[in-house]
Amino acid sequence: MDARVKFVASIAFIISAALTPEGAWPAYILLCALALSVGVASSVGMALVQKRSAVALLFALAAVTVVFTTPGRALIGATIGPWRITMTDAGLTRFVSIVLKAWVSVQMAVILTATTAFPALLAAMRSLRLPKVLVGIFGFTYRYMFVIADEAMRLMRARAARSGATEGRGGGSLLWRAHVTGAMAGSLFLRSLERSERIYAAMVARGYDGEVRTLDAPALSAGAACSAGMADAGAADRMAKLRDHIVGRLRAQIPDCVCLYGDAPHILTVSIPGCPSQPTLNLLSQKEIYVSAGSACSRGKRSHVLTAMGIDPKVIDCAIRVSLSRFSTLEDADALCDGLLDVRSSFVKSPGARR
Repeated sequence: MDARVKFVASIAFIISAALTPEGAWPAYILLCALALSVGVASSVGMALVQKRSAVALLFALAAVTVVFTTPGRALIGATIGPWRITMTDAGLTRFVSIVLKAWVSVQMAVILTATTAFPALLAAMRSLRLPKVLVGIFGFTYRYMFVIADEAMRLMRARAARSGATEGRGGGSLLWRAHVTGAMAGSLFLRSLERSERIYAAMVARGYDGEVRTLDAPALSAGAACSAGMADAGAADRMAKLRDHIVGRLRAQIPDCVCLYGDAPHILTVSIPGCPSQPTLNLLSQKEIYVSAGSACSRGKRSHVLTAMGIDPKVIDCAIRVSLSRFSTLEDADALCDGLLDVRSSFVKSPGARR
C-alpha cells in the first residue's frame, strides 16, 4: 500500500480516537476492534504491537489524578491525615477513556512505523505538503535517536569497566546510584549537545539550507543523468574558481598564510601563523562561518595526511579545512576571507591568545 494512504489513514484514526467523547463505550469497542484487525492483517505480530503499545500505559499514569479531582458521584473514599481523597464515577470514566484513546492511537502508530520504511514516511509527508521544518525535525529525530542511544551505551560500558562487584552485587547506596545516574544523564546531554553543534556546522558548511534533498534513482533517465553530470562539471569549475579567489585574496592580504589544495576543487586547507585551529573555528562560527579543523577521520588529532606531507607541525596546529559546495557563492568566499582577516587581527591585538 502507498505510504501516503497509510499515513493519512493512520492520522485520521488517531484524530477520530482523540475526538471520541468520554464514556462512549461502543465507539471505543469499535476503535479497539479496528486497531486489532489492522494489526492482524499487517502480519507484524500482535505480541510485538502490544509490547510496543504498552508505553502508552506509562504516560496514562500521569492522568490518574483525574480519578480523584473530577466532580461526580463518590465511589470510594479514604482519609489520609488531614486530606480526604474520593474516587468519583466521572473521574473513573475520564481516566479509562484517556487510557483507551492513548492505547489504540499508539497501536496504530506502531503498525504504521512497523510496516512502512521511515524514508517512505518522510517522502509521504513531503508529498502531502507538510511543513518542511516539521518533516526535517521528524527525520533528524529518528536518525539521531540511534546516535544518542549509541552514546548512552558507550557511557554504560565505561561505567561497567570502571566498576567493581562483590558476589554479583555492585557497591554503593541507592542515593549514590541515583547520583551516578544523574551525572551520566548530564554527561549524555552535554555530549549530545556538542555533537549536534558539530553536525550542524558540518551540514551548513556543505550547503544545507533547511531541506534534505534526495534523488529518486529509479526515476533517473539517461538524459537526466547526463544533465546531472554536466551540472556537476559546471559546479566543479565554479568551486575551483571560488577556491582560487580565496587563495588569491589570502596570499595578497596575509603574506605568511599557507594554502594547501589538490585536485579536489571544493577542499582547501588554510593555515595562518599564530592563529590556532580551535580558537579560529570559534571566532568564525560567531560570524556564522563554519569550517573544520580537519577531516572527519582526524577525530581531533593532528592531521596524519599533513604530517605525512612533511608539513611543519606549527602550520598543522593552525590549519583549518574549508569545504565548498555547489551552492557556495562569491559573497560566501569574500565573507570567509574577511572573517579570517578579522581573526588574524584579533590574535595580533591579543598576543597572549597565541599561547
